[in-house]
Amino acid sequence: MDPTPISTGKQIRERGEFENCYYNFVEALQVLAQDAPTQCEMMDNHNVAWELKDDLLRGAQLVNYPSSSRLTPEQKRGILDLAAALESVPSGDLPAGLNPNDNLVAMNHPSWKPLRKQATRLLILLKPATEECKRYLSKR
Repeated sequence: MDPTPISTGKQIRERGEFENCYYNFVEALQVLAQDAPTQCEMMDNHNVAWELKDDLLRGAQLVNYPSSSRLTPEQKRGILDLAAALESVPSGDLPAGLNPNDNLVAMNHPSWKPLRKQATRLLILLKPATEECKRYLSKR
């Protein structure tokens, strides 16, 4: 008798979780690719630096899902490289809160500049996976 594979229901749930995680990661990546004022606006001036860094790091965990097998090795490496690069952003040293000026100061920290370029390149690299995610989520 063949070993029992993962049930279809579990596969569907896992795939749905992966696609939702991926979608949220790409949204955060789109914010990261913007300039500081736009980032603050897109994040409603709410703990922008902390929230953005947290969203991206949490989203990078998507490479651990079985459904991440649909990502190319280059795409996975790009995601992991961005997560590693986020470590250059000082966590406790940046102003946070609801004050627009504090958030703008935080997002103008020099550590974000190379990350914006990296995010732009990663969005291009992930474009086929993003299109697949959109197709998958639109069918649900």
